[in-house]
Amino acid sequence: MTKKQAVDLAKFRGKFKYSEVKVSECTNGTFQVRNKNIGVNIDDLKDSIEVSGLIQPIGVARSEVTEGSDLYKWEIVWGQRRHYAFESLGLETIPAMVLDEVISPGEGKALSVIENLIRVDMQTKEVWNAIEEIYLTFGSGNLGKDAQICAEKTGIPLSVVKDAIRVELVKNLKNGEKMYRYAQEKRIPKSQAIDILNICRKSDGITVDEKKTQEFVDYYAAQDNKLRGTTLAAAKQNPGGNLEQWKDAALTMQQTKNKKLTMEFAPRTYERIELASTSEGLTPFEWINASVVSRLDTEGF
Repeated sequence: MTKKQAVDLAKFRGKFKYSEVKVSECTNGTFQVRNKNIGVNIDDLKDSIEVSGLIQPIGVARSEVTEGSDLYKWEIVWGQRRHYAFESLGLETIPAMVLDEVISPGEGKALSVIENLIRVDMQTKEVWNAIEEIYLTFGSGNLGKDAQICAEKTGIPLSVVKDAIRVELVKNLKNGEKMYRYAQEKRIPKSQAIDILNICRKSDGITVDEKKTQEFVDYYAAQDNKLRGTTLAAAKQNPGGNLEQWKDAALTMQQTKNKKLTMEFAPRTYERIELASTSEGLTPFEWINASVVSRLDTEGF
């Protein structure tokens, strides 16, 4: 993965203006992240348009494609299925939110994916393609930190960003996809599955040790959340070890008396913690503890 320039969408806030544009002057080009299933269930959409009109306007902007064209004035940012339905119905104009300035392919894809994620579910590959064009490929190794920056820059839901990055990380490991599916079948949360795959890499750094991973996953899946957390922490501290060593280290960690710290959070902050912890199969306390440890590791404390 190579570094790419992040896209700041805040500059477009308030610039889209409602208008009616000619269907024939709109084209699909470099902005679209959805490139399959455009015609699926299109008849239902056409029926809805004929009965109720278009409920959600499409989004269009000027682009490098349209600037060099005598035929097209606008490139579709979102709503290509709606545009396709209008075209199929022979309608001349379509309601649109119009950005009357030239935007880059990365900016167009950023805007496209945000609108699409709110509506019809997109394929994981399409989501990654959009995110890859939009964000810095961080390379810090800290999934939470990288995903948080990505989400803040674009407004794309954090969970979607995390999933897209996780899938890409798995694809870059030999045996990664196979063992990731195995961990998912054992109902291991996504983030923890990625951690296990990284821990169980061979000395070449790119090959997942299948036997080691399977043993770890089988043991891990049978434990409660508390023992899972300590076992994973022990394995991270000694990735070159084996399952028996990690189990012994986890037991030692549990027997060590922990220091207690009481904290208070604003209601909205605690709600966000609950959502984050639930998405990773942890209690709020376990999630906070794991987040603090991860930050300390990242900062070198």
